[in-house]
Amino acid sequence: MAKTPTQNFDPTKPVNMIELTCEQVDSIYQHMLSKGMPEIMWTVDIQKFTWEEIRDAHKNGKKLIAFGGPVPVTIMRAFDCVPFFLDTIPTRIASMEDLCSRYIDETEKYAPTSMCAIDKAQLGVALKNEFGVKIDAFVHATVPCDSARIAYPMMERLFGCPCFTFDCPFRHDDKGYQYLAGQIEAFIPFMEELTGLKWDAERYEKFKQISEESNKAYDILM
Repeated sequence: MAKTPTQNFDPTKPVNMIELTCEQVDSIYQHMLSKGMPEIMWTVDIQKFTWEEIRDAHKNGKKLIAFGGPVPVTIMRAFDCVPFFLDTIPTRIASMEDLCSRYIDETEKYAPTSMCAIDKAQLGVALKNEFGVKIDAFVHATVPCDSARIAYPMMERLFGCPCFTFDCPFRHDDKGYQYLAGQIEAFIPFMEELTGLKWDAERYEKFKQISEESNKAYDILM
């Protein structure tokens, strides 16, 4: 097998995390093509599309929105933005000991060592400013864990971009649902201001189409 870019990783030099990941996924993709594995190529197709969409967001005239936790990605898509789930960084590099420890060690200079390694890895990338892409907005929720509630506010300050926080209620009743619905309604003008687009009939129709596709995907997963 050809060497992947991570095998030549130099921990003493700055890293462009997104570019490095795109190169790694493409290397896996090309290897699988050469071996003739059509029945599982879709698993790498998804990864290749996802990472290259993040890398090329600005080149394609789209805003890049980093997010953490359960937030309405369908609304981001309706506003023609590219969502970037930050948890995909630590899960992508988890097996690369030198690279992952680079970011965990950086975070532990500023945050408790008891913080979840997932949050430490992505926060470390932010602290070292090594995402390699400009993040236009950061959207996150107050769930799923205490580590996220420590990491995300720190990342807000590091990104220095427009931010929106969803305060998720612990109560699962009408009052809790109404509270969350009010925040989703407040998210619409945030996205309008970020993108310069209006939540009009055309935008709403696009949102409906994206939501239908999203629901189909959830049904298949379940």
